[in-house]
Amino acid sequence: MPRILERSAKVTRPAATEILHRQRLFQLLDRCLDRPVIWVSGPAGYGKTTLVNSYLKDRGHNCLWFQIDEGDHDPATFFYYLGLAAKNATPRRQRLPFFKPEYLPSLPTFTLRFFEKLYQRLKSPCFLVFDNYHEVSGSAPFHDVMLNGLSHIPAGMTVILISRQEPHANLARLQANRRMHVVGQKNLRLNLEEAAAIARLLSKKTLPKERVRRLHHGVDGWVAGLVLALETGTREEIDFDVVARHGTEEIFNYLAGEVFDKLDSRTRTFLLKTALLPQMTARITDPLTGISRSGRILAGLYKGNHFTERRFRHKPEYQYHPLFKNYLQERAKDTFAPEILSELQHRAAALLEEDGQEEAAIQILQEAGEWQGLFRLVLKVAPRMLAQGRSRRLQDWLELFPGTMVDENPWISYWLGICRLAFDPLYSRQRFQKAFETFKAQGDEAGVFLSWAAYADSIYMALDDFALYDHWILVFEQLLETFDPFTTEPVEARIVAAMLTALTFRQPQHPDINTWVDRATAVLTKTPDVHAQNRILQALIYYKINLGDFNSASQILLMAKPLPVPADVDPLAWITRNIHEATYFACLGMHTTCFEKLDEALNISEKTGVHILDYLLHENRTWWLLNQNDLEAGGASLEILEPFVDSVPLVKQAFYHDLKSQEALCRKNLPEAARHADLALKLNCSAGIFWVTCFNYYKTAQVLTEMGRFSEAAQHLEQAAGMAEQIDSKLIDFYILMSVAHLRLARGEKDAGLSCLREALQLGKAHRFNYVFLDHPAVSAKLCTKALEEGIEVAYAREYIRNNNLIPATPPLHLENWPWPLKVFTLGRFQILKNDRPVRFRRKTQEKPLALLKALIALGGRDVRKEQVADFLWPDTDGDMAHRAFKTTLHRLRKLVGIPEAVVLNGGEITLNPQYFWVDVWALQHLLECAGTAWQKASTAETAAEAAETAQKAIDLYKGRFLNGTDTPWAIALHEQVRNGVIRNIENLGRYWQEAGMVDKAISCYQHGLELDPLAEPLYQQLMRCLGQTGRKTESMSVYERCKTNLADKLSIAPSAETEAIRASLLAGE
Repeated sequence: MPRILERSAKVTRPAATEILHRQRLFQLLDRCLDRPVIWVSGPAGYGKTTLVNSYLKDRGHNCLWFQIDEGDHDPATFFYYLGLAAKNATPRRQRLPFFKPEYLPSLPTFTLRFFEKLYQRLKSPCFLVFDNYHEVSGSAPFHDVMLNGLSHIPAGMTVILISRQEPHANLARLQANRRMHVVGQKNLRLNLEEAAAIARLLSKKTLPKERVRRLHHGVDGWVAGLVLALETGTREEIDFDVVARHGTEEIFNYLAGEVFDKLDSRTRTFLLKTALLPQMTARITDPLTGISRSGRILAGLYKGNHFTERRFRHKPEYQYHPLFKNYLQERAKDTFAPEILSELQHRAAALLEEDGQEEAAIQILQEAGEWQGLFRLVLKVAPRMLAQGRSRRLQDWLELFPGTMVDENPWISYWLGICRLAFDPLYSRQRFQKAFETFKAQGDEAGVFLSWAAYADSIYMALDDFALYDHWILVFEQLLETFDPFTTEPVEARIVAAMLTALTFRQPQHPDINTWVDRATAVLTKTPDVHAQNRILQALIYYKINLGDFNSASQILLMAKPLPVPADVDPLAWITRNIHEATYFACLGMHTTCFEKLDEALNISEKTGVHILDYLLHENRTWWLLNQNDLEAGGASLEILEPFVDSVPLVKQAFYHDLKSQEALCRKNLPEAARHADLALKLNCSAGIFWVTCFNYYKTAQVLTEMGRFSEAAQHLEQAAGMAEQIDSKLIDFYILMSVAHLRLARGEKDAGLSCLREALQLGKAHRFNYVFLDHPAVSAKLCTKALEEGIEVAYAREYIRNNNLIPATPPLHLENWPWPLKVFTLGRFQILKNDRPVRFRRKTQEKPLALLKALIALGGRDVRKEQVADFLWPDTDGDMAHRAFKTTLHRLRKLVGIPEAVVLNGGEITLNPQYFWVDVWALQHLLECAGTAWQKASTAETAAEAAETAQKAIDLYKGRFLNGTDTPWAIALHEQVRNGVIRNIENLGRYWQEAGMVDKAISCYQHGLELDPLAEPLYQQLMRCLGQTGRKTESMSVYERCKTNLADKLSIAPSAETEAIRASLLAGE
């Protein structure tokens, strides 16, 4: 019979009786202390436990004692009782964590952390004793647990393992690595001197040496055999030649029988009846045996060394030596009639249950085959077992019941489903459905709703088919006609969490969803169940955020109860809560806080070994990185996910492909973006989550629009709009309007597109939708660029861009009103703005960093060789000195602008990052290039007007000389280039106005050009013609005189023949 020990007997050190102190072995153990582990092994009855216990007492060592039994093959049971032992030893310290199902994939990590905490609690020097190691089978994971637990034993701590067997193969490596000593049977055998001492101790007199020698020889140094031989009396009563041919257990049974038969009838009956018990107190043995004050018998057995151990905690508790217990149980079967033995078992189980030893009672009822009593007791302990993380042990008991009983008792199916829900939701779903149907037929109200909630939970846990919710939502509504689901708070919390999750993810358009939201909000503040609370919190936040109601989401988050501390008490609850909070903070644009929450969750996961949510954590991290346009970090995070994508549920696969689509779109890989968007949409349609399917329809439409597949994009937007009509979500309306604007602008429907864009931005501004998280940032960047170009909700668009770090595929250099992190003005003035605020600096101390910045701008700012810059700034310095000066100056420049990544050094080439820098001269060069192309293509009135508009923007941007006051060749060259470009465009624009019949505008244009360049003779010529055309001959002549004077004074030349011809023509017209 496997022995399941409970409470103090399992975790309490045996009391030391009047025994021989074996100094020979004490000294051996002293010598073994140079290694952290000692393995003491030998057959039953060789005094292993007594040796270790007496040694620790003799040497005065502190110790924590743990008695292993068959139940410890389950890691959760082992850690539960070892934690109980630690709590008994250090009652003021918080209990060590339970081993719950979420730890199973990372059992080694949990083991290391658990033992580390255990060792820290025990005051050094200290011994940790594991007795009866042989009770656990050789194939159990327990041996791996022990190996990990013993791998980092701190100084001052010694672990002693007591077993009937040689070290398990897993632990043998400790011996090979010189970390473990073995004290074996050869060491444990009594020598003649020790045998004589024991004989003298038990007999209270000195026996003849010859008799002692024969006894010692007959039992071959076996302690239990010697004790029993002494109990039998004379040598002639034992034929050692016969018993020597048998094993130790048979010998023990023979000798024990000899001793047992000599006891009085009352004591024999007491022994046989109490052999059913794992451990004994007078409180239990009195009613079981019918003998009052039976504690005296127990005390006498202990004092008389009748193979009875005693342990003290709050009261003395006794247990028989395993060999003696087995003998008594077999003798009881032969002595008592089956019905009497059955009655004893029932009475023993009842007494054990009453004493709080339910597991021992379960073991007895199992052996008795008393299924109804077993059923009642297993159901009683099931919630507690799950709370302790011992679902495997509970499942073992539940699987004992015969099939007919399972069919009749739906609670068995229910608890079997609960035991496996975390890792096999599909199996659990079948169990819950069977339980639900039987509960309903039996009219069991609590069972009906708990099994309904559990089935709903299995749908969520599986993450594969949310359409199953439709049927179960309908079933629930039908149940309300017959049953009341809210009879108790625990049941209410489970039901509310399940129903709100079902409605939020599958039917947010349900007419009663707000009623459930109100009920869930009330339950959130009072339920002590942190996991039900987290599920409710997730559903509420998810629902409110998707509606665009961020204020309510914030209030709900504040209402949630604090979680137990520290985090390793319930790491899964902490990780889950951090994910919910990270989502909320990300939606508010609090990205730093969001990543802090995700990092905290990952740290808890790594520290505690709870990795079942790691994939979700990395998915969320990837999502927010890509939303912040951090393609490098987002791509690296995607690589972490990729190896696992085919093995995760549909919903997670869909999320992965959605992220891949977003990354591909940002990298302008449209075919890949479309492929992954299509996969994400198909998977989400199969999974059936309402919101995500809607999101995927319009996000896929955005990708199709970018590819020019307008008809397909329109169809997807119709699907999204149809879903949006079923709910009142301003957030979804906002994203769909943005997507429609994107499509219409791409199709060339400018007015309709701008109208949609205006409506979307007005809606976003009104509801403070300031952050991108449900569409493609690349598309948002393009639309915000258009809004700034057209002057639509400029302030909101700028805020939206800045909050989301939006970066268009091509930096919009033509938009000074884009919220650039850094702006540098070089035309007519030199100024640096950071986030639209001037950067203050002392010119003298920052002279070289500013010179470096100016040189980089003049050289184009892209891939500028550092040698070229060094030649410009330190022309008279040798190479090494110039290199050091460059390195120092670059550091100072980065510090000056305050954004280190804005100035990039890569492979000896330096770049001013265009994602951060807007420089007026670069913007001017861009506009001049665009204007030049536009004038060449200006074949119609419309294209000419577009060219004129672009030219005017360039002209307006030119505010004066490039780096005015800087007379270096590279500065002068760039100045001449842009000035000449501006003058050409002024000339072109003036002619455009002339041809359009708008002479006054042409005159203003030419006058502005001459203010910029008083030596531009072509402008004088055109201005003279325009003035003459309007009859302003005097002004025309004045312009001629100014031209003549400036050319003579500055260039020492006379006006050209063309200028003279214009003058003559004007004069002739008098």
